[in-house]
Amino acid sequence: MTMKFEFLPNEILIFCFEYFNIFELFSSFDRLNLRFSKLIRHVPLQLNLQNISKQLFDQFCIHLSSNPEIQQQIYSLHLSNRHSSGQIQHFLTRFTLKDFSHLQFLSLVDVQRRQISRITSSLPSLSSLRIRHIDNDYELMEHLPMDRLQRLSILSLHSVRKRLPDTFNIRKLTILACLVDDLINHLFDYFPQLESFHVQFVSPYNYPLEREIPAAKSQGVHLKHLTIDLFKYDFEQFELFAKQIPNLRSLSIKSRGNSMINARRWEDLIQTSLKQLKVFKFQFTCDHHQIHHLERFQSEFWWKEHQWHTEYSRDKHFALVYTVPYPSTIFKLDLQSQRFPGRNLAHVFDRVTNVTLSHELIHKRCDYYFPTIETLEVLIDGWDVLIPVRIEDLKTIINLNSLTHVNVSNYERSSTCYLLLSIFPHAPNFIWITMNPEYFSSVAENTKLCQYFYQRIRKVDMIKYDHSSFEDYEEMTRFCEIFANIEQLVCHVREVNGVFILLDRLRKLSTAEICFPAQTYPDSSSAVFKEQEDKYNYFFHIESISRIIAKVSMWIGERVK
Repeated sequence: MTMKFEFLPNEILIFCFEYFNIFELFSSFDRLNLRFSKLIRHVPLQLNLQNISKQLFDQFCIHLSSNPEIQQQIYSLHLSNRHSSGQIQHFLTRFTLKDFSHLQFLSLVDVQRRQISRITSSLPSLSSLRIRHIDNDYELMEHLPMDRLQRLSILSLHSVRKRLPDTFNIRKLTILACLVDDLINHLFDYFPQLESFHVQFVSPYNYPLEREIPAAKSQGVHLKHLTIDLFKYDFEQFELFAKQIPNLRSLSIKSRGNSMINARRWEDLIQTSLKQLKVFKFQFTCDHHQIHHLERFQSEFWWKEHQWHTEYSRDKHFALVYTVPYPSTIFKLDLQSQRFPGRNLAHVFDRVTNVTLSHELIHKRCDYYFPTIETLEVLIDGWDVLIPVRIEDLKTIINLNSLTHVNVSNYERSSTCYLLLSIFPHAPNFIWITMNPEYFSSVAENTKLCQYFYQRIRKVDMIKYDHSSFEDYEEMTRFCEIFANIEQLVCHVREVNGVFILLDRLRKLSTAEICFPAQTYPDSSSAVFKEQEDKYNYFFHIESISRIIAKVSMWIGERVK
């Protein structure tokens, strides 16, 4: 017996609706019938505006303005200027954050300094705030209502130095960077109830916190989950911190340095200070001549007592030991890469999406396989004459079905066409290419390759900051013919007018990052791009890359044909 979706009771429908994103929900059900229209007005909504088209952004903002009751349904809001320049500013010109009376979670990415005052003037009381890729978040944090805040993502511990009495209730914290001394001496002073902590860089290249009161080295007895993306100190410093977190259950850490690969010291630390540790994911890199120390991580303590399976490997310069599955999304293979597997050989590289591969390695027997690869970069690892890549050899290393992006910017010019022609028929999701602009004239002469570009490629990255992507107007015109269907573009033009030539000819562009000589366009003025804003229906942002190079980032909407 079959059942129609509309015959389900309201409670089940509302439960199902929560699995749709907000755009799918309203485009699919809002005008389908009266019952569905009423039901979706009772669903808690997450509004994530990251990575959407400007056309969809404009349409939904109009819908949101004309239906203010929807604003009360939104409990999570994600705004981003990354790849959507101007989004935050234009959203906040139409709405204030206090319009969303039930907002609990707020995420802001690439906030520009001039937008901070508009944000702080309407900040609601939140339970979660995430701020990413901002030069200075002090001002924003000073005005944040923190009475309900339990989750926080900020630049550093400095960001809350004036709000210490208000950080008591924070349970989950993410920061960009800090010193190890500040972890040891101040973290639990600032956040005594902390249960989950994620820091991207623990590095000596940060400036220290200044405290009038001597450090008390408070214990982090509530901390259960710790993630350190890169620890740039010796084992002794981590050991001091570990002694303050006796109830830690999950640890993920990556580090570079010979002192971190002493397996016996890790075993002692776990048995004495981290007795509650159940989940341990690590990646330790050392000098390749230290590889003989890594075998100890495959003793019974690791795989039998704790079920932490590991393997180690080496390449031309380094050796590394890691838990299985490999904890990073990035992996680099050169001609001397060699694996030393442990007992668990299944799903070792399932998390790796970005692989850099030596051309010469493709033709040799390789013990690596990457089933979920998205980005492939092929490099030249020697001075020998290139042997053309056989697709059968490449398939033994990567799953071409999952491949979306190929980077040949550092490949050999004469073999680039052959490599791409080999990959295209076997990689149905290949839509993004990164290439050296100096190679464009060569690939443009290959008719078959140009057909693939026209039909398949939706994103092109052809940037060298010191080199125009196009030799002349004719080459730019040829590029626009070959890549007429691209939606995203990164390139460099000789003069500002070249930006508008590209916009005129590439009608499907939705985002663009285009560099141009700064001397042809004063940094202090944006008049030229402002004048064209209505014509091309874009939001834009200009920044200096260097003394002589500027970059305009554009988020482009639908244009009148």
